[in-house]
Amino acid sequence: PVLKGAEDVQVLMSTMATFAQASNQHVNVAKSKLLPVGDPSVQPMPAAIAGIPVTEAATTLGITFHAGLGPATPKRDWRGLQEKITSKLNKLGNLPLSAFGRAMGSTTYALSKALFYLEHTGLPTAAQLDVLDKALAKLVDRANGNGFTYVRKELLLGPAKHGGFGMLAVKQHIQARHAVWAVKLITGDVVVPWIHVGRALLQKLWGAGWHPMLPLLPSAQAVHDASHATGVAPMPAPLARIFSALHELPGIQDVNTAPLALGPFCAAAPLVGNPWLHDAHDNVIGRDNSSDAMLHLFKCLSVGGLAHFLQFASVASDEEWLGSSWGRIVPRHLALQQVHGWLQFVPSAWLSAGLSVPAQPHPPGQAFLAATHTLMERLGWKVENDDNGGRAATIVVPLASLSVRLAYRMLLQPVVDRRVERWKAFIAEARALDVADVDEAHVHALQGLLALIWRRIKWSNNRKVLYWQICVNGLPTSTSRNTGRACYCEAVGHVCPDRKHHLWDCPAAVAVVAELCKCLGVAQLQRHHVWLMQLPDQLGHLHNNGASGNVQHVVREVWIVVCLAALQAMWSTTKKVMDPSIRHSLAAQPRGLHVVAAQGSVAHFWELLHEFAQGARIPGAWRRLLPRGMPFLHFPDVARRLQVNTEHRLVGG
Repeated sequence: PVLKGAEDVQVLMSTMATFAQASNQHVNVAKSKLLPVGDPSVQPMPAAIAGIPVTEAATTLGITFHAGLGPATPKRDWRGLQEKITSKLNKLGNLPLSAFGRAMGSTTYALSKALFYLEHTGLPTAAQLDVLDKALAKLVDRANGNGFTYVRKELLLGPAKHGGFGMLAVKQHIQARHAVWAVKLITGDVVVPWIHVGRALLQKLWGAGWHPMLPLLPSAQAVHDASHATGVAPMPAPLARIFSALHELPGIQDVNTAPLALGPFCAAAPLVGNPWLHDAHDNVIGRDNSSDAMLHLFKCLSVGGLAHFLQFASVASDEEWLGSSWGRIVPRHLALQQVHGWLQFVPSAWLSAGLSVPAQPHPPGQAFLAATHTLMERLGWKVENDDNGGRAATIVVPLASLSVRLAYRMLLQPVVDRRVERWKAFIAEARALDVADVDEAHVHALQGLLALIWRRIKWSNNRKVLYWQICVNGLPTSTSRNTGRACYCEAVGHVCPDRKHHLWDCPAAVAVVAELCKCLGVAQLQRHHVWLMQLPDQLGHLHNNGASGNVQHVVREVWIVVCLAALQAMWSTTKKVMDPSIRHSLAAQPRGLHVVAAQGSVAHFWELLHEFAQGARIPGAWRRLLPRGMPFLHFPDVARRLQVNTEHRLVGG
């Protein structure tokens, strides 16, 4: 409980004694503590009050609060917390997990307690966050147990089904949590105790012109700086923290599809911080010492107040003006000059609506807050929906409906944009296009493919992660930093520059593509058939007479498995032979290094298909819809398990 002072301790103990008599549940005084908060007392605190020890620090739910501060500020031992996180990350690194599994483990196991602390005590320094981000990236994108990373750490962020690797952006996640707290404070029910206290504190800081839209001002954080001459007291650290996070989100806008119908409520609508009142540059009326004082002086905190003042100042006689409360302070021409600066923000239709009702009392009351609430119900964000199977869609997020997931998604938008740029380069390379010719349809198709692989292909994630790396050019090719290795076929005169070589031009890759062509009965395949997993015409014409359902969906899923196995075989073989010791031993064989590598990649391709057929969870529709005799994978008969078709010929049509 929170007590007003030392004199209330005895009252608490008496009350708890009565409770103990009724319930037989007694307070253990020796294990209780009293923590003084607020301004330090002039007199030294006793060692105990009513038998309860007085302490200078107390820990609750893992967060330590210290006495003598106003209010008591939560502290954390970041160095100790960092050591615990590092220990857990090292344990995860020793487990046989995929990059996706390590990313999920880092969030649910290594960071879970830290996220709670950071939400309630604030973020560490930028340098400390950078150390943490690098440790997470080193865990998630490690190759063969070493610490080298080849995917840029920001591209590891975001859910796997959206093209990320599942790594959590700690800073953005905590900011999302803080932003949601800020929204709850200004939109929640005031009967909730913490909201009631928070609103009362904000009103005290902002003064009589307070309304819940003021913290949404883009410049709102400036008035929380004690050195900024605004006449507004600086916010306490917890409030400043959550509203700073809210301002990291994209700008709030009117998301209601119906135009705002002006009416009597406009008379009580606020002038300062009203997003519907803006100039030609979309600037709203802000808050500073001069405008704040003049607004109060002219009783113009609302649109109606401004409209009635302007009407009076325009038509009143000199005697009436001098007899008014305004005329006794400022000449009429100076008053009109000041008001004219505000008129560039307020459309005439709003002024007319403001005159439709009598002048409101000053300072404004319930009508002022009611009009603000009417406007706030229309505010929110428009967020691109990532959970739409690759189809472009935008969802509307009202202000009061903001969730941590959606706030996090908006804060990660710069990461999404960088990933899309990598995707465009990959698509352009797959289709032999210029990057400028890759449009949104291509990007959404790749996004849908990644979502389909994640959702429908029930194979080990270790067999999927390679494709995620390929899409963002995250493989340790001969041009990647930290590798310094050239492809094995450099010895036979091939140039070994990049992803295209290792996954298409290298003899090991050429052999796998030739094997695919042999099974399909075609002379060649295009890169987009394998890299973007688009069905070749030969498979696109397959059907299963008498079966109900979409056969093409099932055939497409099988082709995805084939392409995953093909790319894995290409890369695994070239990467293995790139090891200098292995290359040296294989080069001594009579067949030649490039022949051995080509045969090995084809063999590995079929091994991977056998692995899938024997160990993966096969979708039920495959048994019913998969055409008999389909190359690569098929059911010899309904009663048998999925098997690899090694006949190297396309059956059916």
